[in-house]
Amino acid sequence: MKKQNLLLLNFFLCLLSYSQPATTWSPLGPTSFPVNVTGQINGIGRCTQLKFDPLSQNGLYITSASGGLWHSSDTGSTWVNLNTDYFPQMNCASICADPTNSSILYLGSGDPNYYYGGYGVWKSINGGLTWTMSNTGINTGLIVEILMNPANNQDLIAATDNGIYKSTNAGANWSLVKNGGDFKAMVLKPNSVDTVYAVNSSELWRSLDFGVNWQQITTGVNVPNGNGQGMRLAVSKADPSVVYIGMIANEGLILKSTDYGTTFSTVYNNPSQSLVGYNATTPGQGDYNFSMTADPSDANTVYVAAHCVWKSTDGGLTWSKLTNWATECHTDMHGIAVHPNYPNMLYDINDGGVFISRDGGNTWLPKSNGIAATEIYHAAQSKQQRSTISIGTQDNGELYMGVGNNWFTNRGGDWGSKMIFSYDTNFVYYYQNGQYRPVSGFEVSYNLPFAASNTISLEFNRKLPAYGFSAQQNIYICSNINNSSPIWSQIGAVTDDFIELHSSFADSSILYAISDNNLLYRCTNIFSATPVWNVFTTPGPTNLATCMTSIATNSNILYLSCGSTIYRSLNAGQNFSSFSAGITGGFNILKIYHDEYSGNEGVYACTAKGVYYRNSAMSSWQNISYNLPTIA
Repeated sequence: MKKQNLLLLNFFLCLLSYSQPATTWSPLGPTSFPVNVTGQINGIGRCTQLKFDPLSQNGLYITSASGGLWHSSDTGSTWVNLNTDYFPQMNCASICADPTNSSILYLGSGDPNYYYGGYGVWKSINGGLTWTMSNTGINTGLIVEILMNPANNQDLIAATDNGIYKSTNAGANWSLVKNGGDFKAMVLKPNSVDTVYAVNSSELWRSLDFGVNWQQITTGVNVPNGNGQGMRLAVSKADPSVVYIGMIANEGLILKSTDYGTTFSTVYNNPSQSLVGYNATTPGQGDYNFSMTADPSDANTVYVAAHCVWKSTDGGLTWSKLTNWATECHTDMHGIAVHPNYPNMLYDINDGGVFISRDGGNTWLPKSNGIAATEIYHAAQSKQQRSTISIGTQDNGELYMGVGNNWFTNRGGDWGSKMIFSYDTNFVYYYQNGQYRPVSGFEVSYNLPFAASNTISLEFNRKLPAYGFSAQQNIYICSNINNSSPIWSQIGAVTDDFIELHSSFADSSILYAISDNNLLYRCTNIFSATPVWNVFTTPGPTNLATCMTSIATNSNILYLSCGSTIYRSLNAGQNFSSFSAGITGGFNILKIYHDEYSGNEGVYACTAKGVYYRNSAMSSWQNISYNLPTIA
């Protein structure tokens, strides 16, 4: 998804320097791996599966949780998106490349970590230039894995979140061959055209006819309390008779078969030394993070990846920990694989992207440059310097962009706080913890007069750089917002559950607030010792989605959205008329932005499926999404 994550952010918040809508979009990133200033290993985005290109010695494919499909032709040094930017959803779980024709690709959709479906299977016959749905019979299930029969490229099987499906006509149609089962992994026995193994949370299934028939294998498959809590598989090309099963249960239970998966024995069961936790004695997060693989040149060498990478060289009997979850290789690991052409070259895909080891797992480096797959929860841009941006991400902490479009990691883990910049300096204010700071500095409390959370409202005004406004059940003003100890005063005696604030661009003494019960509050004398609030009923419900903006050239004009409808008032919110002509699809309006420097009332409306522009000379909204990726 080379145009993914901050396209809307770039557009939404850089409007102030333009009077006409953008006609092209370009990515701001992050695409290059962020500079780490935290001490904890950092990352760029969650990857879900890695496959080696069967027709290129140095080729790799990776799927990502929200960034589509990527290909590398140089063992991961550079990556190219394979035109998945415009899929209806970009959650990708699995990839299958035809070993006889590099132009034919099958892409399984859905999210295998959070475990939900997508659009079934997509197919390309031109190397990813274009794609078509290939999901007749399989519909919208989560496609955990797709395998192709090495002897017949028309013959495919897919493991899903509700059974196993088979196609005998190159994906044109799919039929259910194994009903039920939340499958987690499926592998083809090396050097075989017929034997396939598949596991779900607690069961092992085997097919001897490439998926036509399935038999559950139970001999020696000892599952503690009937729940493996998630299982994975490993088979080595060096000795296909050896099959490994790994389970989350008992902190990493390892089973082994030496008769092609017919019977198993337990080779490792030591809950006091966790293979799946943050360390040997600290449990992990369960099936969300788990993978295993066997070295293709040595069936006794097995790797397990969860929060750390563990390695066994004696067939799973004993294990050594190769990484620390916080320092060497990004945690929350979803796949591990040994390169078939380069001994000791090992790949780990995780919430941070793609990492590589060239010494059998002892040292690791990120190989994610170019992969635009960051999952952004919230974002904000400096009102003084457009090159300064803060984003909160899934498991990659807070990232910020500085001068030169360079990205830096501020903190680790999930960072889901909403944020906003003030006008005074480059301070970013976090909703979730009630702290503020320069993006590269230390956090300080801004002394909210109520409990901080993502449900509060914050607002600033360019004409009042030292002021801030906040709301929860009451509405407050602060006249020294960037001081070390800000002081807040309540603006009048209004009480409600406020969800949106707006300070008028044209008249800074006017403040608006929206409540979650369809009321619009307006105060026209916020600096008075006795501020007065007028209350009006909104023209539509505000409990799903609502936002507003004033106009810099006219203090009487107010835009308000309720759900999927935009309204416009000519008397400062007392009355509204519908103003939605041209906005299609029925999607909720997520945000309305006004270009403060526009002389013709330029306004932008943003939905989950498009960005629209309108000014006073236009009779309807214009869709300006153009080449924006779906995820934007």
